[in-house]
Amino acid sequence: MTPSDGELSFESWYADVAEPLSRRIAQQVGDPVLGRELAAEAFARAYAKWRRVGRMESPEGWVFRTAINLSRRAWRRRQIEKRAIAKIEQGRLPTKIDEPDIAIQGHGLDSVVELVNDLPDRMRTAVQLRYWDELSEAEVAAQMNTSAGSASATLSNARRRLRDALTAEEEEQR
Repeated sequence: MTPSDGELSFESWYADVAEPLSRRIAQQVGDPVLGRELAAEAFARAYAKWRRVGRMESPEGWVFRTAINLSRRAWRRRQIEKRAIAKIEQGRLPTKIDEPDIAIQGHGLDSVVELVNDLPDRMRTAVQLRYWDELSEAEVAAQMNTSAGSASATLSNARRRLRDALTAEEEEQR
């Protein structure tokens, strides 16, 4: 897209709307620093999709909605992390619905969180949905857009990796 096409370039549009839209986003989220970060990310996404976004009736609305959605996702992640930390601080990491919890006492919070974060993306997502969001395996499967059997196998493999890592960590400490 070039200005000679009769379409607005991203650069000229951005120059016109960036400051007021960033202020509006900051006001909406109630935090000027967070608002600016969200606006910057939303503008970057608009730039990446400018061919589509630039043709919208309200590119500003798209950027605003994207920033608010990013804020909501970040809030949900923080809530998940808080629940996970509370469970870990209690010294328990659930395994399966029908199995007792695996005790993780003796392992530091940072260590357990690091082990979960080190899991492959698919396993980490499954663990977070199942144990920290407290979804059933069927709900995990639906959220991950996979079969119940695949979700169950992913969770089983993730539990095995965590158990092995915790065991290895205990042996190193001896």
